[in-house]
Amino acid sequence: FDTVIGFMIGTIYEFDKNIWFSIVDESLKVLKKNGFLMLTLRKKQEAEWILEHLNESGISAEIIDNQDNQTNYDSWICLAQK
Repeated sequence: FDTVIGFMIGTIYEFDKNIWFSIVDESLKVLKKNGFLMLTLRKKQEAEWILEHLNESGISAEIIDNQDNQTNYDSWICLAQK
């Protein structure tokens, strides 16, 4: 795929973050070279965990603050390019 997108992928907790890392890894497997992975998350900590995992996997990524006063969903975006 050229792009893999996960909107509001679910709350990531300390005890289950490795499950989410596995989902990220599987998403990267189906992503073409130079393809984009975009995940939206509720909390900054969740985005930071994903960012750290991607960086450890050799994938550069960034976190984008998407907070607003209307909702707490999709407040943080983790964007990576393979």
